[in-house]
Amino acid sequence: MVVLSPKLNSVDRVGQRDESRVAPVPLRGPIADSCAAPMQVQIRRATAADAKAVHEVVLRAVRETNARDYPASVIDRLAVTLPDKVASKLEEWHAYVATVDGRIVGTGSLNVQIVSSIFVHPDYQRHGVGSQLMDVIESHSNVQSGNPLTVQSSITAEPFYAKRGFKPIREAFYGEERTIHMVKTIPGHIG
Repeated sequence: MVVLSPKLNSVDRVGQRDESRVAPVPLRGPIADSCAAPMQVQIRRATAADAKAVHEVVLRAVRETNARDYPASVIDRLAVTLPDKVASKLEEWHAYVATVDGRIVGTGSLNVQIVSSIFVHPDYQRHGVGSQLMDVIESHSNVQSGNPLTVQSSITAEPFYAKRGFKPIREAFYGEERTIHMVKTIPGHIG
């Protein structure tokens, strides 16, 4: 679970959260077990300076992880367009990066109430990095408006979002690329 700093949980006089810091969280799993000292995952707001590293994380995730669920034609198309799109939206969207020892290993964004671009470097997948990114994203969503969170999930990520309480509402096809539109209501959440 992501532990937010007291500063992050506070709300200033105009009702805006100070999101400049997030406390480190221990990494779990085989990567952490293989190290002498446990690694710490830090989640922070993304900046334009993170674009190159985010591009590489997205590219590796698409080529290595999503390739298990999609034909090569889809992966080739995504590898050309998606990393640049995600990297270029870091300041436009409410974007975060996950770091381990100063290295960016994951990214995730919230665009209004749409969760987008959750990617974790293949070497760090299945160690809670994506969940920690989602914890921060969900805690900063504007669910007071009564609007649920939505996500356009890949086949690969559907089980991840389902475990977090997202429900499929429809499927869409972009050529051979199947995506699943999912929704989650966070009852009683006060953003």
